[in-house]
Formats: sequence, structure tokens, C-alpha cells
Amino acid sequence: MPHGGDATDREPGGGANLIGRRLVHVVHLQHGGQRHGVDTMTPGGHDEHGLTVSHEDQGVRDLPHLDAQRGRGLLCRASAVVEGSHPALRAEACEGLAHPDDGLLFGDLTHAASVAGHNGGMPSPAGRRKAQVDSPPRFEGFPAEAFDFYTALEVNNTRPWWQEHKAQYEQSVRGPLVSLLSELEEEFGTPHVFRPYRDARFSKDKSPIKDHQGGVVNVEDAIAYYLQVSASGIMIAGGWYAPEGQQIARFRESVVGPAGAELERILAGMARTWRMDGNLLKTRPRGYDADHPRIELLRHRRLTVARDYAVEPWLGTRKALTTVRTQWRAMRPLIEWLADYVGPAGDPSDDA
Repeated sequence: MPHGGDATDREPGGGANLIGRRLVHVVHLQHGGQRHGVDTMTPGGHDEHGLTVSHEDQGVRDLPHLDAQRGRGLLCRASAVVEGSHPALRAEACEGLAHPDDGLLFGDLTHAASVAGHNGGMPSPAGRRKAQVDSPPRFEGFPAEAFDFYTALEVNNTRPWWQEHKAQYEQSVRGPLVSLLSELEEEFGTPHVFRPYRDARFSKDKSPIKDHQGGVVNVEDAIAYYLQVSASGIMIAGGWYAPEGQQIARFRESVVGPAGAELERILAGMARTWRMDGNLLKTRPRGYDADHPRIELLRHRRLTVARDYAVEPWLGTRKALTTVRTQWRAMRPLIEWLADYVGPAGDPSDDA
């Protein structure tokens, strides 16, 4: 998951305000005389991929991170003319594009690659040809060799062994993971697959290769969907994994307000089937009473959920793809709550 802090505008009366972070745009993609789709774009001139956006009837959905000067209470209709179908213009309304992020989720999440630049907002003909050539193959499952690779790595984590088995890693681990995430890109956003190498500079363990392979789709700073492959199987996870700047303060303000009840409902619905981690404070956070009705939530310094799937034959089929899609959809209410109320690391008003 790649990609600190911020201050949010507050409405009088306290609690998390209702000044929206993300604009809801009805985007008309005019191509060949036809119009398509609904999407979310960055306010003001261009979307995050460089596509020109004209703002008419602008407006926002009430969420906590957009300052009033950027269009509170308006209705936005952005028009963009694009050549061909662009992934950034196929996202679901209110689904933010991927952002670079910094941090750790389950020991692996670091900066994700930024969205690639485009030629004036349009892929060049050469770029389109390259995209077609480089398009990953259809996902057909994680072969048994993927899990065998990590089992063998446990007792052979050396550079010579890695060089001898790197091709197995590329073919059985990284390749299928890239294919799977590519098939989910249209619904969830631009994925990033992490490098296999450990940063052992400050560790007594000098093993060069990670004992797992992770992939991530970033929704907001330190908020993402996550998938991991290891010797034990796969882990499907997501959430807010590495607090930055004022994210913790914003989280606590939201928890004590009406949005806190919504979060409680979301987590209650996930409690039976998801493993949760909050990196809890040992005591109450400063400024809050120990008997506060939501004191347990207020002790959180992150909020992630995960499900583990052991190695079984179905992981070698397309059922692995449908399982990841289903479980990412199941965690979407939590991801969206976090994106809306925890929000970006920086103060959005700084960009105004």
C-alpha cells in the first residue's frame, strides 16, 4: 500500500465537520458522439491523470476534508473528452484514485508508484501500443510453485539461491499477482506490487528477500486494499495502517461524533469473520475520559482488517480472483469511512 499530517476545517459546534473531501462529479466522457460513465475527479482544471476538466455547476458530497473555498455545497458536472477508454475514467463515483503512500501494513506497505503521466492527458499512440503489448495475461490462479517458492525460501534466503530461483518467483508469484490486481483495477483503482527485497540495513537479520509478496491499491494516504502471498497461502486485508500527521486526531474527532456510530456498525458486521488490529494505546488517549462509551475505538492508532486463506487447490484457479474481489467489496464500507473521516495526510486547504 505506497504513500503527513493535516488540519481540517471545523464547523462551529465541535465534532467532525461536514465539509466534503471528495467531489461527486457526473462526468460525461464524450467519445464518438456518445457519453459514458460517472467518475470522481480532482477539482480545478485537470483530473489526477492530467485530463482536462471543465467545471460547471460544481459541488461536493459532504465529507470531512475539503475546505469551503473549494466548493462546499455545489454540484459539479465535469466534462472531459478522452481518446479511448482510460482507467481513471471508469472508477465508481466517489472512489478516489490511487495516491502514493508511505507506511507499513502487515510489515510490508511502503510507497506505491504514482500514477503514470500521460501526453496532455491522453496516452500517445506509442503508449497505447506499449500498453497493449505489456498487458498482463488473464489470471488463472496461483500455482503450487508460488507457495513452494516461499517454503523453500524459509531455509534458503541467500542471494545465490535467489538468483537461481528468481525466474520461478517471476513466473509463479509476481506474474499471477500482477494479473489478478490488473483485473481488479477498473473497480478498485491502480495497483502497486512491492519489490521482493528486504531493507536489512538496520536489522540483525540480513536475509535479502521478503518472506511474502504484497500488492496494494491505495485509496488515501495510508488507507488501502491489500493482498499478500506467502508460504501459508494468501492474506486479504485493508484499512488504515500507518497514521500520518493529524490523522489520529481526525479519527478521534470522528469517533466521538455521529460518524462514530457508523463505524461501530461497520466493525460489528465484520467482527465474526475478520481479524482486526488497532495498535491500541495501553491507556486512554489524552483529553478523553476513561469511561467514554467509545473509549476502545479512541485507543486505536490504526485500524486494519484481514482474512487468511490456507493453501488449497482453489487458490490455483480463478476462484482466488473472485474471493479477493468479494472480500475487498466486503471491506469497502470500512475503507470508505476511513477515507472520508481519517482522510489525507496533508491539509487539503493547502492545495486551494
